[in-house]
Amino acid sequence: LDKAGGVIIFTHDLIQQEVYDGIPKDERNTLQLNIGQFLGRLEPFADLLQLDGPTLYTGRRSMTSSLISLACDQVNSVESALVIDEDQRRRFAEWNYISGQNYVRQSNFGDALHYFSKGIAFLGDGGWLIDNQLCIKLHESAVSVSFALGETDCVFSYAEKMVVNSMFEDTLEVQQIVLRSMTQIGKHEDVISRGTEILRKLNFDVPNSPSREMIQVALKSTYTKTSTYTLDHIMDLCEKAADRSSRIIIKILNAIVVSCYSLGSPILPSIACTIIYYSLDHGIYSESAIAWKTFGAFTIIIDGDYAAAQKVAKIANAITTKHQTMNKSKLLHVQNGAEVTLYLPSIDNWITSPRAIAIKLLEHHHGAIKSGQLDIAMYSLRQSLRYKLLGGESLSLILSSAEDRLKLIAKHSMHSAKHAVLDNVLLGELTGKSWDYFSVFNDSSIGNIKDLLVGANSSSDNVLLHTIHLYNMMIAFWRGNYEAAEESSSNALKVQPAARFPSLYLICHIFFRGLLSFQQYRKNGGVGRDPRLVEGEKMMNVMKKWTLLCKDLFENKWLLLKAEYFAS
Repeated sequence: LDKAGGVIIFTHDLIQQEVYDGIPKDERNTLQLNIGQFLGRLEPFADLLQLDGPTLYTGRRSMTSSLISLACDQVNSVESALVIDEDQRRRFAEWNYISGQNYVRQSNFGDALHYFSKGIAFLGDGGWLIDNQLCIKLHESAVSVSFALGETDCVFSYAEKMVVNSMFEDTLEVQQIVLRSMTQIGKHEDVISRGTEILRKLNFDVPNSPSREMIQVALKSTYTKTSTYTLDHIMDLCEKAADRSSRIIIKILNAIVVSCYSLGSPILPSIACTIIYYSLDHGIYSESAIAWKTFGAFTIIIDGDYAAAQKVAKIANAITTKHQTMNKSKLLHVQNGAEVTLYLPSIDNWITSPRAIAIKLLEHHHGAIKSGQLDIAMYSLRQSLRYKLLGGESLSLILSSAEDRLKLIAKHSMHSAKHAVLDNVLLGELTGKSWDYFSVFNDSSIGNIKDLLVGANSSSDNVLLHTIHLYNMMIAFWRGNYEAAEESSSNALKVQPAARFPSLYLICHIFFRGLLSFQQYRKNGGVGRDPRLVEGEKMMNVMKKWTLLCKDLFENKWLLLKAEYFAS
């Protein structure tokens, strides 16, 4: 036996279990309620008592914790239905909320969810009438930690209860988490539908099918408005961004941005412009940066204005750097996945090397792991591999960790694994060193790239479809099967409207399509103004335009295409 103050502690778990099981259930319930209430009353004096070390047995687990957690462990061992007194139920729910928050601060989201769920159980379905605000706090917290744990079903369950029982304005925080959960499992159409419905309830004007003219007007007016702000003024707006409700709205908008990109939705530029307008009026948050990057991308797509796009990109990077400095953090912000997700089509590809972007993505990965945001962590990890592979990193260095990284990604996100496996297949082709890549899937229907293609078609996953065709093109080109490469290139162009984004995909596709066109022109005789020669010249001229924008990133590709042109 050991003794800590007035508490007697058994030092052997088997003795504890035997004694515990020997107490009649009714007597045990009463005893645990009494002990729990006693410990709860001591909580205000915890610092004076200095009870840091004792372990108190509850019958199912023993743990060293704060007094309030020990109190919760005792009362939680009693079925919540047996606690009839309304004040007691409210008190025990409040204790569980406090204990859960303590574990959130320790990034122990599993135990946090345990306490939040117990608190919800004590209040029951009638808890919304007993203590509405406590119910909101418990459900909101349960949704948040469920998301951190990747428990999507729990996110939807707790969120739905809150949406049904709360005022619309009180549900916005869980709504943005629900939207992010939907993006994580690929329900992009539902995200856009639900997200735009939320925006309309908030009196945002969101067009369903904007015309090209409407998009051009929106981009022009947004650029005009942005141009009236100096960089110093924008930095001041970063410092003034402190309103929680405004930030939640930005997060909702960003979740819609991610799904709009994934589906190539025509409302994407409208949403980006909306975020910029809202940020300039309500404060510029770290999450606002992606709107400027997306806006910059569309100044290239719609207007071909690379100079303006660079200016917008510098604003976006300045916003991110400012918030890093304000929060004294060396890691990039990972509060939501939008900025990471849209590094793929980001304007950064025109001013930053792929290796530098890969480093940023790894920073995102480590930061997301620390904050428990596995969706962002796994996406960042697989994107960092892609940028290294397609950006010219040493293949031997990539190969040394590729298998372990794919297995880690598959463990936490099958959706990300479906993309990451393509990089491993291409890496195997380039190095001649392969392994059973598709063994990471616990699904017998996914055994090769063809199976992935069938699944992507059935689920209308345009981003995955585009990626598969693009990788098939590069693999076929590497094997010398130019006909198959040409077919895959054409399929990639057809399937993804968003492929025109200034992305690493687009850069690779333009380069390889140029090489492929010249190869096919020579193979088929190379006579006159063959359509393949014309196509190759077009790709070469695009690369020349990009070289004038950023010589360090594009000149080598342009010179290679130029050499192929003269060889033709």
